[in-house]
Amino acid sequence: MPIDYKPADNGFLSKITNESEALKTVDFAAWTFIGTAMLQALLIGFILPVLLVIPAMIATLAIVLKRKKSRVAAFSLLALVLLSVFAQLVQMFQTMEPRFGGLFVAAVLIWAAIRALQATSFLKSTAKQEKHERDPATPNP
Repeated sequence: MPIDYKPADNGFLSKITNESEALKTVDFAAWTFIGTAMLQALLIGFILPVLLVIPAMIATLAIVLKRKKSRVAAFSLLALVLLSVFAQLVQMFQTMEPRFGGLFVAAVLIWAAIRALQATSFLKSTAKQEKHERDPATPNP
């Protein structure tokens, strides 16, 4: 008797094929960034309150991503995470102390930002196709 395999219905790992999966992916990525920003704010707030600007920027971009489904917000989050990875690597090589916990979290955030960028691009392309179907006089996307 063959086993009927169905992939996980998680918008974070599965292929984005329709609008609802794209919306789930954007929502999950935004909540991932909001949660990470809250944790960073808690940890940084006690040590150096001046650095609370970074979690505030991440949280603001994540809220814009969640509400507007913005590709610019998704790309900005990706750039921020890549910048933080670069800073962590520079610090790690300067001190010669291997600290990989932050890099693991950064890898998860890079994946979330890439998936958010894919999902927002998918949403934008489907919106263009729907607009073209409603008004055939518009240029084909």
